[in-house]
Amino acid sequence: MYNNFSSKKTKKVISALLASALVVTAAPITADAATTKVLGVNKTFSVSKKASAKVSGLSKAEKKIVNVTISKNKKKVTVKGKKAGSATFKVGSKSYTVRVTKVTSIKKKTFATTLTAKKNKNVSVTVNGTNVKYDKATWTSSNKNVVKVASATTKISSKKVASNTLKPLKKGTATITVKSKATGKSLKVKVTVKAATTATTAPTTTPSVTPATTPAVSATPDATASATPATTPAVSATPDATASATPATTPAVSATPEASASATPATTPAVSATPDVSTSPAVSGAPDVSTNPAVSATPDVSTNPAVSASPEASETPATVVSATAITGTAVGASKLQVVFDQPVATGSAVFTVKVGSIEKSVTSKSWTDEKTAVLTMNEKLTENTYSIVVSGVAEDNLATTVIAEDEKATRLCIDDTKLALTGFEGSFAASVRNQYDEKMSVTGIIATGYNMTQGVNDVITVINDTANTINFGGTKTAIGDTVRVTLTYGNLEVVTGTLEVVTGKTAADVSFGTFEKTTNIDEAKLMNEDKFKLPIQILDQYDQAITLSDESWVREEGAEDADNYTSTKVVLTNGTIITSSDASVVDLTKVEVKDGIPTFTANYGGEAGSATAKTATINVLTPSTGKSVSYTVNTYAARVATTLTGFNTKGASQLKSEKTVTENQTLTITSADFTYADQYGDNYELATDEVPAIIIKDTLSDTTEGDAPTLAKNGAVHVKSSDAITTSITFTSDLTSATILAAKEGTEKVTFTLGSKTLTTTLNVNAAVTAVVAKKDSKTKYTAGDEVTITLTAQKDTTVNGDTVKSTNTAYNATDYIAFTTKKAKDGEPVKTYNKEVVFVNGVATVSIPLTKTEETTITIGNIAEQTVNALEDLTVVAGSFSKYAATVSDGGVTLTPNDKNGNATTTTVSSKLVNVSAVDKDGKTVEVEGLDENKYVVADVDANGVVTLTGVTGISATNVITVVIDGASYTATVEAAE
Repeated sequence: MYNNFSSKKTKKVISALLASALVVTAAPITADAATTKVLGVNKTFSVSKKASAKVSGLSKAEKKIVNVTISKNKKKVTVKGKKAGSATFKVGSKSYTVRVTKVTSIKKKTFATTLTAKKNKNVSVTVNGTNVKYDKATWTSSNKNVVKVASATTKISSKKVASNTLKPLKKGTATITVKSKATGKSLKVKVTVKAATTATTAPTTTPSVTPATTPAVSATPDATASATPATTPAVSATPDATASATPATTPAVSATPEASASATPATTPAVSATPDVSTSPAVSGAPDVSTNPAVSATPDVSTNPAVSASPEASETPATVVSATAITGTAVGASKLQVVFDQPVATGSAVFTVKVGSIEKSVTSKSWTDEKTAVLTMNEKLTENTYSIVVSGVAEDNLATTVIAEDEKATRLCIDDTKLALTGFEGSFAASVRNQYDEKMSVTGIIATGYNMTQGVNDVITVINDTANTINFGGTKTAIGDTVRVTLTYGNLEVVTGTLEVVTGKTAADVSFGTFEKTTNIDEAKLMNEDKFKLPIQILDQYDQAITLSDESWVREEGAEDADNYTSTKVVLTNGTIITSSDASVVDLTKVEVKDGIPTFTANYGGEAGSATAKTATINVLTPSTGKSVSYTVNTYAARVATTLTGFNTKGASQLKSEKTVTENQTLTITSADFTYADQYGDNYELATDEVPAIIIKDTLSDTTEGDAPTLAKNGAVHVKSSDAITTSITFTSDLTSATILAAKEGTEKVTFTLGSKTLTTTLNVNAAVTAVVAKKDSKTKYTAGDEVTITLTAQKDTTVNGDTVKSTNTAYNATDYIAFTTKKAKDGEPVKTYNKEVVFVNGVATVSIPLTKTEETTITIGNIAEQTVNALEDLTVVAGSFSKYAATVSDGGVTLTPNDKNGNATTTTVSSKLVNVSAVDKDGKTVEVEGLDENKYVVADVDANGVVTLTGVTGISATNVITVVIDGASYTATVEAAE
């Protein structure tokens, strides 16, 4: 076939065709494009369709996942999720894939609930969402001025996580709502934003740059080569032996290694917790100490390990930022992990774990880094919600919750590749693992064996009375054979493996695991009777782990060989020798082994309150190879208060650097009024029953012959024990408080001493108030409704030329609450009482009291500063101007008496005697009044004082309300019966 593409006509045709094809391609694709939808169970979505279009492609199984219905007009299809799964179908020519999820909720994963404005400019948060990667999450903030959400919609990834960024803007609270579009489920998280704060700085210890020798990296290594590692070798409590090295970077220091080998690092070598020796050649055997001396790993278990050899530690401040949020997860059958969003001061963290209102006991805590802590509970986790609160590491407590589950067996494991025989009896390690891949302490594993070498079923007697170990005896199996072992346990999947039959295992290598305190865990230092775990990891000659057991730690002292079990030496059944350099610190007869890990008890035999540590070295040796490791344990005396560091503003008497008291006032001082440091120089909180030996003394005390106290120097304050004045007082268990007596006006210092620290408080003693004088304003006559202004002056006694005179006590500044009572001057009958707040400033206060009676009145005043205040002289009070009428009813009619606004009888002028009268009863119903004309008027009698008498007017009773119009003005009054 011949095509001529070179002609212009042909080119035009091809261009037109291409252009047409491009137009078609750019048009919307509707017929054949597949759409993926995500639904929650019982959720629906709808799509429109042509009436003639058919729904097709659903299999029988898919119809159990989704329910598809067509509307009556055949123009809409509704799809409803029935159960988790995936279904694909067509509506006409359009394909749909529906993924149905049964996830019931969205949960916090990493979600800070406390932020700081400006400092936390962008905070990443994540939630656990549905298990379908096509779902989306919508994010909203209830207060965008406080917290702004970076993205309104985010995808939920295939890892079931949706992430977003919060931007804290200013102080306040906002609720962040995260909602799954597929399931409609939502999560609401209240976020609190604090005002911007300055990050605190805490010093950290960094090793110095140039160590004279190489840090120790293992126990008794054989130097065979040296190397320059390209990466940072990490050193732990259980280092593998390596040759000397010149690290190019800075390894981190955690334990207390004893350094003796030489090296010259280019930068500061840091010794960390677990060395990576992949870049350094392995070292074994006995080193040539002339070039690379042997080094023993001797970590210090104290919180502030001192590096006894080079490198030396130097103090370098490091910025520590307060954490704002934590997340929690279950990481073991009895372990909870807490992760902080920022590094924290690990020694200050206090953890509280609760289920509901019941607090759960934390037996130990360990830190994998400055952001991650693992809490070991004293019991296994159950199917519950555990709330975790951490205090001491942030401005406010941090909280999170963990939804835990019961421990469950998930798989069987054969943990050995060798079957060690002695005669025809041997054992191998096997285990049942839980959901955290931890070994469970169970028995009852069923084992069968087949000798593959000889091609026979051995007659195996299985004895499974030890957890994680299968013990058995055979009749045909011999050294060198291969045995296939099959394990079953409950409904777990059957496990089969092959084991090489070898001679009995011998301990050949040993190392230490991670030190962990299990008692008194909020105290970093090891103290008397504290317990700690120190894993001893033993390998046999086949590099298989030998699991320690309580039975292997022989405890029958004197049985067979007493040398195998003493307070300083234990020989394990596998041949390993463990020694303690000081049984008074670590006694090997007081060791418990559980789950393969020994727990030791630390003892302190030193003087109470001492700051000197007691040290013991735990050494573990495998005699068959000469391999050994050592671990230094430091124990400390219990903390006691040894130094005063300040006054405790939360104390009972709230002592401060200065204190003002009043003459004759007493001040009770207890040990709770101070802050302390212990013998190690750390802040110290007193125990409930602890009474430190504080000495209290007023600086002007003196003694005369016979040590009798004297007040010759006439001090302003005195120290008292019981009721006796003394020169000084020392707190003891029998004398736990002292009294400071303010003796007289003046200023004096009181000293408080504990150990090497003395605190001084200056006490200012103000003169006592000996009298309070009341004086009214200068008016001689008052109108009812007026107020009388009273001036109150606090006085003190002053000696002038040998005479005692009164003067204003300008030091009296106080607020009193005083009762003022007005009484009739004639008979002293109380009229009204007013309770007033009276504020004295420089000894003077003023107060105003209303006057409401028309007769002479006197005012009495309650006590002030324990002093009786004189009554004011009689006051003349006249009635005020006319305001209203008071109505009384009698047989002869009604009398209207003019009153002032306070209800006192007064006078008024009435021009017209013609009075309009109406009345209602207590229910508001009109009363029929007799004696009035057709327009309800009556001619009244009016006297010179304006008293109006309605004669002959009847029908009004004492329960009625009467309204009268006099001189064109209307007055309403409740009627009272005449006396």
